[in-house]
Amino acid sequence: GVIQKRQQPLLLLVRCFMLVVVPNMKTLRTLQLLSRCNVEQRISVISSCTAKLFSSTATTDNSTPPPTSSSSNKDNSSKQQQEEEQLATTQSWSEEWKALGLGARLPPTPNTRITNLFFVQIGFGVDQHGNRSTDGATKASVRAVRNAIEFNSIPGVIEAIPGGRNEMLISVKLGVPPDDDDDDDDDDTEKKPMDVDLAQVAKVFPYGRLLPIEVVVGGLKFSTGRIVNELGDVDDLAVCVAASVSIGYADRTSSEGSTHKTYSTKDGF
Repeated sequence: GVIQKRQQPLLLLVRCFMLVVVPNMKTLRTLQLLSRCNVEQRISVISSCTAKLFSSTATTDNSTPPPTSSSSNKDNSSKQQQEEEQLATTQSWSEEWKALGLGARLPPTPNTRITNLFFVQIGFGVDQHGNRSTDGATKASVRAVRNAIEFNSIPGVIEAIPGGRNEMLISVKLGVPPDDDDDDDDDDTEKKPMDVDLAQVAKVFPYGRLLPIEVVVGGLKFSTGRIVNELGDVDDLAVCVAASVSIGYADRTSSEGSTHKTYSTKDGF
């Protein structure tokens, strides 16, 4: 009787341990067997179960990870790479935007055009300091585009454009001063606009599908009457760029390459 009383806590502990770790029918049969055994038999059964349990745990710990985890990582990496390749530019406006995955994407096809025009925004930007001959037009273009889109809200995009803001088409046209220094030249030779890094312009847009940016001769160069040597100025020439930013979508029933309709008040619109 004394021996059986001493065995009760041990038997209870083993029962709880085995039910928590390996709760299955085999465990239940083992516990039923223990209740009918003497001391020596119980010790033998417990030792055997413990050895099998720790042997199985060690095998599991040393086993190689399932191949699905590596395959899943490759799939995620491939998907992320495809999404980055669809972006209009590999550059991001900020680390926060990059972390959020913000950035305009490329259009569905190179010949995609806006057939249904929804909104047109106008802006301008000026660069007055630094080496304007190399990056002045780029800085002014970025500021012009930001000026066009930063001071409005267009919640109707969600309902008016199929796919909402993520699928809306963005058309950008920049009027950039000519590349030559003589703006008073009246000859008929075709002038070229100053160089613009279009990737810098593209990264301004957080979403939508950006169509190829059009750059034409326009804008303005003018004298500011002020040279700031500390900012890298070599003259007082400022560069001004005008920008139009249009948004809309392409009607699937329209032929590829077709453009939007122009409405006139004389037609009652």
